[in-house]
Amino acid sequence: DPAAIDRELGWAEELGFNTLRVYLHDLLYAADADGFLGRIDRFLDLAGAHGIRPALVLFDDCWNPDAKLGPQPAPKPGIHNSGWVQSPGVRIANDPALWTGLDTYVQGVIGAFAQDERILFWDLYNEPGNNQQSARSLPLLKQTFAWAREASPSQPLTAGIWFDNEELNAFQLAASDIITFHNYNDAADLQRQIDALRAHGRPLICTEWLRRGHSEVAECLPVFHKSGWAASTGGWSAARRRPFSPGTRLPTARNRRCGSTTCCARTARPSTQPDRDLQALHGRRRHEQLRHYVWRRGVSGWDGMSATTPVAAALDAADIPYRLFVHMRPGPLVGAGCGGGGQTPDR
Repeated sequence: DPAAIDRELGWAEELGFNTLRVYLHDLLYAADADGFLGRIDRFLDLAGAHGIRPALVLFDDCWNPDAKLGPQPAPKPGIHNSGWVQSPGVRIANDPALWTGLDTYVQGVIGAFAQDERILFWDLYNEPGNNQQSARSLPLLKQTFAWAREASPSQPLTAGIWFDNEELNAFQLAASDIITFHNYNDAADLQRQIDALRAHGRPLICTEWLRRGHSEVAECLPVFHKSGWAASTGGWSAARRRPFSPGTRLPTARNRRCGSTTCCARTARPSTQPDRDLQALHGRRRHEQLRHYVWRRGVSGWDGMSATTPVAAALDAADIPYRLFVHMRPGPLVGAGCGGGGQTPDR
């Protein structure tokens, strides 16, 4: 649905957001490589028209393991990420004999856009080791970096650390051009992790945060602001994939409105007082769905927000240096058929 995607990108542009994180899927490339690359290209055109440079994710160990092309199962009300699918799936990830074609996928996608300035960076593997995989995902992770390097992209490569696995984390930190990580814990834990990761001396981006009741906007946002590093929430809109709290059978009233890890509800109404306070900063009732502001200073070549937007003017007046980042998962244009990480046409 290019019109819906363009509309949401427009909301982000008007508020100065300059990146989003988009999940791809290997089955879509295998089924129709030219069509898949064409859809990515058209999506990048849409994003670029709004001054947004996405980060693209190639593999993912999260959630449902048996991805299939074609119509996707209906979402399960109240179940976190009930429609999300792994790529390539743990069965394939654990058996190198089944990796045939994965190299073509990685190098075909990266190679097609290796010099494309519309892409900010490549996030090669989301949460390797999830679904009780642990270090069993390390061989495919290492091979994915090798395949990606052979494609000689101009953009940075990364794979974000997300849990306490010494073997995986050591490789991810050593292999990544920029350090990315996930943190869904409270502000104190977030600050400790940022302090520890500074030692690597590379750009630092938290590519997933916000878990209501644990990682809150009002508490964690000041940590990112003070640190001067970038961040993006775990989701943009509740939409059809319904990212409610993990393990919940029925969503709470709060999660029913906005999801536990997303920025906004389908109704586009703010759900908490801190979020309403943040909304008041930019004063745009039309865009109540914006639910986080994150700043990063001094990143050469990364576009900042336009100083003509109300939120930029407010930050300028307060003498706050800033860059804004948002996390979205727009699926249909890049994930037709399989849904690109669980997205479905109404997204």
